[in-house]
Amino acid sequence: MIRIPLLRSGTSTRPTIVVAEDEPSIGDMVAMSLEENGYQVCLTRDGLECVELLERTHEEVAAVLLDLSLPGVSGTEVFTRLRKFAPSLPVVVMSGSAGAPSPAEGRAGDGIASFLPKPFRLPELFSTVASVLRTARHELPA
Repeated sequence: MIRIPLLRSGTSTRPTIVVAEDEPSIGDMVAMSLEENGYQVCLTRDGLECVELLERTHEEVAAVLLDLSLPGVSGTEVFTRLRKFAPSLPVVVMSGSAGAPSPAEGRAGDGIASFLPKPFRLPELFSTVASVLRTARHELPA
């Protein structure tokens, strides 16, 4: 089941994170954990759905957690399309793939805010999101 809360400017003081993950156990765990830690989360299960959501709501989104191996439109293609209409939106790439960018490569100028290798632990998820949002100035309210 896909959970996409209605996003409206000014309706929430919680940063909104879009999670694009096709593996239900991972997507649900990430979404639930972020929500429990004060974030508003939109969970999408495929690349096309993610692109369509972000085309409509990118100005209200603080960051995107993007799996590279999404069905349909790949995570790489989602990233390329996203950069056309939201060039500065922070994107954290999540991947367990051996060919995925390393954390250093992710920050080397291609526009990836960070890289989260799978499998990851929740403290790694939280610290990565907090760091990316701090850099983008979308910190969680006190």
